[in-house]
Amino acid sequence: MVKVRLGSKEGHIIEVDDDVAFLSPLMKNILQNCREDDSPIPFAEVSKTILEKVIEWMNHHRNDLKDAEEDDEFDCKQTQSRLTEMDPWDEKFINAVDLETLFDLADAANYMMVAGLAEVCCKKIASMIKGKSADDIRTTFREKNDIDQEQLETIKQENILLRGE
Repeated sequence: MVKVRLGSKEGHIIEVDDDVAFLSPLMKNILQNCREDDSPIPFAEVSKTILEKVIEWMNHHRNDLKDAEEDDEFDCKQTQSRLTEMDPWDEKFINAVDLETLFDLADAANYMMVAGLAEVCCKKIASMIKGKSADDIRTTFREKNDIDQEQLETIKQENILLRGE
């Protein structure tokens, strides 16, 4: 296996196997079309800690694409459960991170084009929002309410008019 070098925003170099790097269409494109030497692929927006977490996730899922290609039957129930349920390993992985790391992972997964990890992060965030009031969501995500009472009343009135109440 060929080793690929990845660079964090702090300048740390982390080596991964090329099949792991190929889970990211961005890295795959860079490796196949843009590289003339073995210099690290720079991820100037991703810290060493977050890059290591992304690589941990990618290492665990390195065979997923091969497994999916071998399974040529389309299963509607399996697809639906994939949209709503989370793999037990992914659930343990994502539940072990704090809120700041969760958002940093989501940003890094998006930036690095690691769709599966981005999906896991979004599922976690969605589960943190589901069934909560706006005030509860603000509390969960440590956001202040920037709407004053007058604006709130206006919004409530507009919503009553839209719903026809």
